[in-house]
Amino acid sequence: MSTAGSQVTLSIGGRLYTVTCAAGEEAHVKQLAAIIDQKMAQLGANKAPQASQNLLFCALLLADELHEQSAGLADAASSLASIEEERNSFSAYRNKVEAEKESLLGELSELRNIAKANSEERTKLAAEVERLNQQIADQADAPARILSTSPEDPALAPALERFAEMLEKCADGLEDRLGSADAIH
Repeated sequence: MSTAGSQVTLSIGGRLYTVTCAAGEEAHVKQLAAIIDQKMAQLGANKAPQASQNLLFCALLLADELHEQSAGLADAASSLASIEEERNSFSAYRNKVEAEKESLLGELSELRNIAKANSEERTKLAAEVERLNQQIADQADAPARILSTSPEDPALAPALERFAEMLEKCADGLEDRLGSADAIH
């Protein structure tokens, strides 16, 4: 940046003022002077007799606008801080809901696995019940089949002999018990 300055002539309130500014800042300084000239025009009939007083009033008007804008910025900053706090609170709540959702999805998956295992077990048990029912039905028909078996059946004679032996042993056992019971009385 150059240390040499530029001179700019400004028109404020119908009067010309020459000021020195940094090189390259001429257009900016002229824009600022135009703002001051607008404020001077706002004074209208209320202008003071001396130019310095009018410039003071313009400076006060500009200072007042700056103050109002600063207050507005402070309000906006406060609102922004409040919004940021609400956003953080919402974000924390959203994270909590997401975690709870993941937990519930895990539980749901576990319950589905349990339901599937129970269904498979129920299917196995139903098959076992069916098998046992069939076995009971088959055994219920066994005496009728034995009695209806022809005498020529080669397996029938040994089975009947074993059955007769078992009956004899049972009868002997009962007689022994009855005999010993009578001896006691």
